[in-house]
Amino acid sequence: MPQQMGHQAKVRNAGQGVGQPGGRPIRPWEFFMTILVERADRAGREPEFHVVPRAQLISSDTEAIDTAHKVAAELALEAAARDREPHLPVAELDRFSSSGLWGITVPKAYGGAGVSSVTVAEVLKIISAADPSLG
Repeated sequence: MPQQMGHQAKVRNAGQGVGQPGGRPIRPWEFFMTILVERADRAGREPEFHVVPRAQLISSDTEAIDTAHKVAAELALEAAARDREPHLPVAELDRFSSSGLWGITVPKAYGGAGVSSVTVAEVLKIISAADPSLG
């Protein structure tokens, strides 16, 4: 029966040469994944990874504001309960991520919405009004 590798060994072997002389530089997400794997190994459990569905692509200032209103309406439903509970709002952050609002400042030349600073401020205002801990 072959010997099973721990999570650390799998990450280490998958990135041979990464971050070493002559190898490619380590990417930030690889660094954080390694930390999550090491912590899970020390605790004797499986690492907790989840993948957020592909984000919606927002293409204009108007769409960004409309999306912010829709997401804010969903976030407002349980905002008070989240304030009382001491846990990370993972599902809510996933919802925000999948909405495309994280990418509204990406320039149009790179495939983003390239919205104005005024729109970014308005989106933050809308989300913060619904749930101050997320805006």
